[in-house]
Amino acid sequence: MQHQASRRAQDFARTLRRGMTDAEQAVWRGLRSEQLGVKFRRQHPQGPFIADFACLSPRLIVEIDGGQHAGQQAYDQRRDEFFKSLGFEVLRFHANEALSHTEGVLLVVLERLQLLQAAAAPIPAFPQRGKGLESSVLPAVAPGPAFPGGVKELELGALPGAAPIPVFPQRGKGLESGISPAVVPGPAFAPGVNALQANDPPARLDAGSSSLLPPLGEGRDGGCLR
Repeated sequence: MQHQASRRAQDFARTLRRGMTDAEQAVWRGLRSEQLGVKFRRQHPQGPFIADFACLSPRLIVEIDGGQHAGQQAYDQRRDEFFKSLGFEVLRFHANEALSHTEGVLLVVLERLQLLQAAAAPIPAFPQRGKGLESSVLPAVAPGPAFPGGVKELELGALPGAAPIPVFPQRGKGLESGISPAVVPGPAFAPGVNALQANDPPARLDAGSSSLLPPLGEGRDGGCLR
């Protein structure tokens, strides 16, 4: 198959691993042992070409270009097109940049890996418009407290431990159906005296008057003085 490494490429890859450049060694120290969360292979043969560093999941290739790449741009373009045909994305860095700014190069590689992983993540399925939620997963709801027959939850209070809400009679109806607050019985009065009379405030002296006695000619019992 076309994507399988040739025998010549496999042999040449072993030679390149033994003679890695300083820039390649600096980048490899940050890629090896899954330090970025994924596994990279160094000098990985693919078909007739060899990638400097290759990650198979997600599919990303990192190339370190030395001075000799200035005169082989057409060759590098063919390599990139071949790698892209296999589903790889290719990142290229100059050797001076990889050697003097290794951490920055590794940060760019990490960001690209995260983008590739996010693009490959499955999209959650939501219920379609107009359909119920029977197929979706809903959290379990604990059953509410059981109330006696004919008693509404509003009458007992919406929250646990809340005081009952009094129900007042509707217009035109008596108090038989309502819950009236307890009434403390008042004091007992003598026959013929009602509570309003007993609770009347004491009589006050009118302005200009100095006596509480009835006017002359009238008795205290409503008769005339003799």
